[in-house]
Amino acid sequence: IIIESKGIEVAEKVKISPYREIISQRLKSSIFDGIEQGISIAKFIKENKKINNITFGNKENYLLIITYKELYVGTCNNFKTFFAKEKVESIYKQNPGSKYLPIENIFFLSIYDFDFLIQGLKEEKYKLHEILSIIRKRESNEKTKKLTFVKHLEEKYPNIGIPEYLINEFNNISNECLSKFI
Repeated sequence: IIIESKGIEVAEKVKISPYREIISQRLKSSIFDGIEQGISIAKFIKENKKINNITFGNKENYLLIITYKELYVGTCNNFKTFFAKEKVESIYKQNPGSKYLPIENIFFLSIYDFDFLIQGLKEEKYKLHEILSIIRKRESNEKTKKLTFVKHLEEKYPNIGIPEYLINEFNNISNECLSKFI
């Protein structure tokens, strides 16, 4: 599982634009780089089964592209279909490592989605690749497809709240602020 972090915040104007070209141009330097980097890493892992005494198995590769704000595209397949078909297809045609990272195994998550995912994994004791496999299957069906990753997680983890480490950090900051005034 490859995690790529991108500092992307889509302008409001771009979010409501009906033109694919405008959306594609605004995301070019970040999303497309993330996809290309993920493919390169997947290829490297598959070609080098052991790196620094860590042995990699033969499980499927997944790429999680974490963004600062929600992009409302869910998966790379959705992104390709609705916004950047030519560019994503070009990346896959030009990159020999693309066979190691199927397009349906690329997910876009906001930092909120990622926090929720980590808390869910922590509480429920599922393995990340199992969750991603379930979500990939749901995304292949129009009836169960979602525009945000967290919507899948809310179905899988209906009782998960705010991640514990965020609550702890909030409490620490709150206590520090209170101590200044008391």
